[in-house]
Amino acid sequence: SAPDSIDQLLGATYLSPDQLKDARIRFGRYSGDDLDTPARVARAALQRAVYDDPALALDDADADPLDRAEAAYFRADFPGALKLLDALSAPTPRAARIRAAILEDQGKFADALRASDPVLADLAARKLTAADDIVEAVRLGAQRIRLHGPVSLKNGAAAGDYKALLAHLDTIVNSTDRLSWPAMIAQAELLAARDNKQEAAAALSRALELNPANAPTWAMLGKLMVESFNFPQGEAIAKRLDLLASDWSGSDPDPIPAELEAADPGSISTEGAIIVARILLRQSEGAQALKVLEPALARAPHAPRLLALKCAALAVGFDFKAADGALASFDAVGGQSPLAHYEVGKALSESRQYAASRTHLEEAARRQPNAPEPFIELGLMLMQAGKDADALIALERAFALDPFNARADNSLRLARELQTYERIETPHYIIRCKPGLNTDGGPPDTILARDMAGPLERNYAIVTGSQPGGIDFEPKEKTLIDLMPDHRWFGVRIAGMPAIHTIAASTGPIIAMESPRDGANHLGTYDWVRVLRHEFTHTATLGRTSNRIPHWFTEASAVYLEQSPRDWQTCQLLAAAHRQGKLFDFTQINISFVRPKKPADRSQAYAQGHWMYEYIVERAGAKAPLELMDKYAQGVREEEAFQSVLHISRAQFLADFVAWSRLQIIDWGLDVADGTP
Repeated sequence: SAPDSIDQLLGATYLSPDQLKDARIRFGRYSGDDLDTPARVARAALQRAVYDDPALALDDADADPLDRAEAAYFRADFPGALKLLDALSAPTPRAARIRAAILEDQGKFADALRASDPVLADLAARKLTAADDIVEAVRLGAQRIRLHGPVSLKNGAAAGDYKALLAHLDTIVNSTDRLSWPAMIAQAELLAARDNKQEAAAALSRALELNPANAPTWAMLGKLMVESFNFPQGEAIAKRLDLLASDWSGSDPDPIPAELEAADPGSISTEGAIIVARILLRQSEGAQALKVLEPALARAPHAPRLLALKCAALAVGFDFKAADGALASFDAVGGQSPLAHYEVGKALSESRQYAASRTHLEEAARRQPNAPEPFIELGLMLMQAGKDADALIALERAFALDPFNARADNSLRLARELQTYERIETPHYIIRCKPGLNTDGGPPDTILARDMAGPLERNYAIVTGSQPGGIDFEPKEKTLIDLMPDHRWFGVRIAGMPAIHTIAASTGPIIAMESPRDGANHLGTYDWVRVLRHEFTHTATLGRTSNRIPHWFTEASAVYLEQSPRDWQTCQLLAAAHRQGKLFDFTQINISFVRPKKPADRSQAYAQGHWMYEYIVERAGAKAPLELMDKYAQGVREEEAFQSVLHISRAQFLADFVAWSRLQIIDWGLDVADGTP
């Protein structure tokens, strides 16, 4: 195994004491005794992403100038980094990569490409032999794809091609240097950029087996966890990064000390703060994300990644004036860099602020027209917003730039197919479905689509009406319902990927549903009238709140308007959670919809949210949920909205709800009153 090979290397008698020290540092298995020179101290500090502590020799003249330049780059001390690079007698691939990264962050894309030309020419001509040099060249090739598009170099070797870059790395890890963890990180970067998150995470895990003390590896894995909604794992990685930053003088300690385990995540390390901020942004908690970023920004006030996330946090907190000011401050550092607009556009898309998201993603695409990422996010967002014709244009461009990206490929295929779908209109809906036989050879979906009109219009009256439970709101445009032919296409319609846990979903103006049938490509039949009433309730609540409603609250309202009695299994689930003290708080319930820890968590989230909604109605009246929605529409956060409408904090609400729900369980016959023999 790789760890055994490292043990053999570190025990080799043919290595000198200095060589052994350097090897232990490279593989993160060193002790304080190994850090006996400024160069070794600086190298260890850089691996642990400690860039700004003057005691760690990263400003020492005896440290490796490339380590010092890299640290200066991460501190956003671009002039200092460039001065160190200019002083080198013989530029190396690593020096070229650092220089090109600085120039890209400054928005100087043409200069960045010129900086990489000599190294990529050497890569194409196979003049580079050292594994680390090839890895640096591959990273420059990946940058070229982003800045210039996938092009071949003049000598005919496709050094700028994604597959060619992966081939170089495969050669390293399979034959040239099987212990090259930098090559595995570069593999993960290429795979993750194409939405191949599973293989990217596997490559990072292999790298961590070789060097468990390398912070950038952990940071990238943490980002993948956040993108997969695995927030608990992301927070655990943030704590690991905090530990690496705070206890850098020895090899990676395990386990995490109790005092750090209990600390706020992201409070020490810059990389940890970035992960936690991303978790909060995915939950639309912009104000909390800002608090997490503040210490890191105090240490590196001009760091582009931190400034971009600050812009996103302000936008998600609906402080658009402050967000515009932060974007202007970012441009003062980053010039025409698209990073801040990209982060803002992506965060607003996840918060369903489609119009504002479009503005920023289009600006990011304008600034860097050869990068596929802004076009991919733009295309997927427009699909969610029901702007299929515009989405098709963006996805065509994304696919032309990166035909290997899974989400872009899937979504483009779907966007093209949707152009062929049959349309059926009712007074308040447009239904689209695939003409002809279903994908499994069954009867056409048009049969069901034509029968939907009556039930849909009855649903419309129930959901938009002003009777108790009604949302008292009518969408401005007809709601588009896409009846997808099988589960795979339904998943692509909603998430850009074929795997998804549910059968129907609303993005606001769009409701997508899997054709309710049995078969190998389906999840089975279901009560589609009830399901569509649930999903259209989302359309109404999202519309009334300008898409600013908390996740649990829109789900609770939708279950409430299903107008179906609570079944026996749900009563048992809620009673068991109550008896065991495992009812969710407001954070846990939102996460459980998208990333449940246990199989029953998602069901509990729906059921408990509905229960809490019932309690709001009983406590404050049928209009109270609508008053809360109007507060959300104004950009008021949930804590302030509860205090304004219900006149209690969220913590007090939960305490009162637990007491009230206990009486309900007793009424159901699933518990007994205190003092009962």
